[in-house]
Amino acid sequence: MSTSLLEGFGYAVAEAISCGCPVLSTDSDGVRSFITHNKTGKFYPIGNVKAAVSEAKDLMNNKKLREYIRIQGRQHMSLSFSPDRYAISFREMMTALRVFH
Repeated sequence: MSTSLLEGFGYAVAEAISCGCPVLSTDSDGVRSFITHNKTGKFYPIGNVKAAVSEAKDLMNNKKLREYIRIQGRQHMSLSFSPDRYAISFREMMTALRVFH
């Protein structure tokens, strides 16, 4: 569970998802690239404790959803943040900056 008000990149959330842990997080910029609600993790509105508790209970009690989130999360991290994907994105950036032609 991440309770941050603001995240840069969200390394802790990314690491948890990559390890196969289901995650519950505030809906902040840094984790939006990792979490799709009820697919790769769960969000709750910042400051809404009742919603956080409700989402946490759903993660603990809904075994099918929890397993689905774990599987989808790991797949998303593997596909979207792999070293190969990073290299492609880096090359695209360098090409856009006209460092590579």
